[in-house]
Amino acid sequence: MKNLKLKLAVMALALGVAARSQAGLYDLTFTGNNSAGTGVIDVESGLAVSGFLDVSAGVNQGTYNLVGVTSPLINGVGLTLVLPSGNETFDDVVNVGSDPFLTSDGLEFANNDSVGFNLWGNGPGSYTLFDASAGVYDGDNGVATLTPVPECLWTTTTTSLAALGIVAIARRKKFSVAG
Repeated sequence: MKNLKLKLAVMALALGVAARSQAGLYDLTFTGNNSAGTGVIDVESGLAVSGFLDVSAGVNQGTYNLVGVTSPLINGVGLTLVLPSGNETFDDVVNVGSDPFLTSDGLEFANNDSVGFNLWGNGPGSYTLFDASAGVYDGDNGVATLTPVPECLWTTTTTSLAALGIVAIARRKKFSVAG
């Protein structure tokens, strides 16, 4: 009986870790020759569903919100955003644990003034941050990273696992006292 409880607790922990690796918050950074940005994106089922990019170097510095995909992708085709500089295609696909972790359409970030940035993957270790508001091609090649944000102590996964552990310990004590 003891071994069964231990196995169940380990399986619950493994399931929690597996679920966390595919969904959650990720720190996003880009460093290029002329621009840089940091932000956070929320990834669910392989799509960035919300987030922001704080561009700290380059012409259009500021904070830009993720332009989220509002409908499922059809045959891998992304959505198109119309900006003053032209059309931008993006798909918000994030391949956690891969390099590149973004597709060639990538993520789109914009502010209320229709100024936007597109961040996409070119290949392993190579990314481009494109300033879509410049009116001409203004892409900066560089390096991007995606790092999981440490889980808050009181998130659903942590709370569930902690409760499972407490129940297992309480039941163990109950059986050892009775036996």
